[in-house]
This record gives sequence, structure tokens and C-alpha cells, in this order.
Amino acid sequence: MGDDDLTFFQTIPWCASLINDPSYVTIPTISRVSKEDTEDALFGDILRTDKTIAACLSLYKKPAVSTAPIGEVTTLLSLEYGLNGYRHVCHGGIVATILDEVMGILLAVNKDREAEIARDTGKSVETMAEVTAELTVKYLKPVTTPQTVRVKAWLSRTEGRKFWVEGTIEDKSGTVDFRDGDVARLERLLDTSPTPDINHSHFEFVLPLHLAAWCDNLAAVDLLLAAGADPLIGTCTEQRFTAMGVAAQRGHQRPAKVLSHIGLQVQQALWWFFLHPDLRDPTSVSSLLQPGVHLPEFLCPRQAQLGIMYSDGQQKMETPPDDFADTPTGEIGEGTIKNCGAYVQAQEGIGCAKMIVRANPSTPMDIFLRANPSLETAAKCDSNLKPGVWYCGTAHTLWNYKRARQGGRTQHT
Repeated sequence: MGDDDLTFFQTIPWCASLINDPSYVTIPTISRVSKEDTEDALFGDILRTDKTIAACLSLYKKPAVSTAPIGEVTTLLSLEYGLNGYRHVCHGGIVATILDEVMGILLAVNKDREAEIARDTGKSVETMAEVTAELTVKYLKPVTTPQTVRVKAWLSRTEGRKFWVEGTIEDKSGTVDFRDGDVARLERLLDTSPTPDINHSHFEFVLPLHLAAWCDNLAAVDLLLAAGADPLIGTCTEQRFTAMGVAAQRGHQRPAKVLSHIGLQVQQALWWFFLHPDLRDPTSVSSLLQPGVHLPEFLCPRQAQLGIMYSDGQQKMETPPDDFADTPTGEIGEGTIKNCGAYVQAQEGIGCAKMIVRANPSTPMDIFLRANPSLETAAKCDSNLKPGVWYCGTAHTLWNYKRARQGGRTQHT
């Protein structure tokens, strides 16, 4: 290991805490050493520059028993722009290469450990080079550059001369990239980080709880909630989907139901259930509701209201009718909305929301959502609206919606 690399990582607080952890041991990264016979030329020469992998440090976690195999290794890497495929994004092939290399480090340290134990006991050791027979990589988010990452590899199974190794690439926040059903690995990651920042994300749609909801991984949802994941955080996308909104978008009722039952708003879930024809199923909606909770009441606990701006400048706040139907027909009825699901109130920070409006008894009107000023000009209704009738539409910060002239439906223009 290079002293410069050790010094570099010691200046990064989260790396320093790992290096100084007594349960970890720093080890040389042999592949970073240039060799005359060209072995390890890729990592020892080509990728050992200030523009590619500027620094590298490997550690292993001490096993509980001194003679037991080493179950996990960690390699800290400083990734630079010379690894880019897209702008600020490490090339996917390099990502796979890094994972393969760190998995190889795990096998190498165990091989050295076996040799040391054999020498101490007077036994012979079979020398054999390990090669990769198969590598499967599931890309769940971009690896950005420049940044320092932690690459972990651990043994999951051994059969004779065959080894099954798994690995992850994580950023400083310990953002978890997990596959469907891989809850055991998630538990290990949470155990090794007493205060994981699991509510942090640099990219759209990569919070651990959102990924669990996306994958319909109910066990991971439960585990993350218990670890302190915030279910109210929205994605960085314009729609600001919560984890429940993500689950509903994918049609995953189990995580959507769990997330709704801990007090979340169900607006986004219903927005997707009603919008997608294959999800327009009354049982899908009712499964999200807590026992004894009426649909409109559950949707609007804060009862956000709609502002109606009259031509004389006066403003009147109104609420939808109590007899509002919750049969998902998508039709617009006289006097009461026969659906559009149930109405969904606007909430600050949400870029799109289903809404209902009541026509001005006397003049055309502009409609804005009181809880989200950015939607002030998002929806306009024309003079075809009938006075005193409730209508349904969808407001979006990018689109203007108008009442359609044909068939009594809503269209966007």
C-alpha cells in the first residue's frame, strides 16, 4: 500500500473512520504494483494515474476466529474523470472491472491466509490461479466522477474450487444498491454503519426506500423503515414521488399498502392506479385504505382547497362535495364527479396532482392550487364549463389543461 494513498484517504472523514476502525486491517493492493512481466498492467499502470484511479487502499474485516476465512474486503478508490463514459459518469465497463478486481482481492487474501496457516502447521498448499468464470452486474444507479467510493466484496458460497462472491460500489452516504430479495446483504450494510445516511441521494430515484418499493421488496421496505428511512421524502424528479408513489406507479400493492398505513398521503398511488388502464381496479384502491377510513377523508386529511379567482379579483375558497363518488369510472358527471379517482389535493413540493374544480357561476375563471403557488397558471378552464358543476382535471407544471369541448372529458393542450 502506498503511503500517499493512505494519507489521502485519512483526510476524508468517512474513510478515516473506516481505516481507524480496529475491526479492519489495511493490506497491500497487489494489483496496483507494476510488474515487469506485464501482470496487473491494467490496474498497476493504465488505471493508476491522476486522471483515472488516483488512489487506492484495501482493507479486510477481521474474522471472529483467527483461522477462519476472511469473509469481506473493502477497497477505497478515488475515481477521476478519465474513467468517464458519459459526463461525470464512470463507464459501465470500468464499473464491472472494478467489481471484478475487488472480488479477486478477496480471493487473493484468503489464498495468502491459507498459505500462512499451512506453513504454520507444516501442511502443503495447492497453488492455483483464480479466474472469473461468470460476472453478473446489475446497474442500479450511475457511479459519478470525480468521487471516492467504497467497493465491498464478500463470499456468499463455496463449493470445492468454486467461489461465489458478491459485491457493491457505495458512495460516502452508504447508499444501498440492492437486488430483489437481497435483504441479508442490506442487513449487513446497515449493521456495519451504525448511522447510515439512508435518506440521502445525489441522483433521481435512488433512495434505498424508493428502490425497495420499485422492486416490490417488502422485506427491504420494512427493514429500511425500521432503520430510519423517511417515507415522506420525494424523488428529485419533477413529480417528487414518495416511495409509495413509486410502488403504485409500478403496480406493487404490498409496499404501497405498508407505506400508506404508516401515515403517508396516498395521492400519488391513486394517481397512478386510476391513470393506468391495467390498474383501474377498485380492489387496488381499497387495499390501500386503512379500515374504516372513507376515501375522500383519507385522501385529504389536510383538506387543501381550490382557489377560484373571479373576474373582479375576489377569491373564494371551496371544498369538493361530500357525496363525491369513488367508483373508478373516469367519467365526469353532473353535479358530482363520478370519478377521476377520488380528488387529490395539491401539496407543496409535488409537481403534479389530480384536482377537481367547480365552475364559476358567472364567468370563466383561472384556477390555481392554494398549496402550490407554482401551479398558479398550470390549469385554465374555458367558457364551456357549466356553472355549479364539479369537473376533474390534472394540473402539471409543464402543461396547461383545458376542459375539452367534446364528450365532457379533460384534454391537455
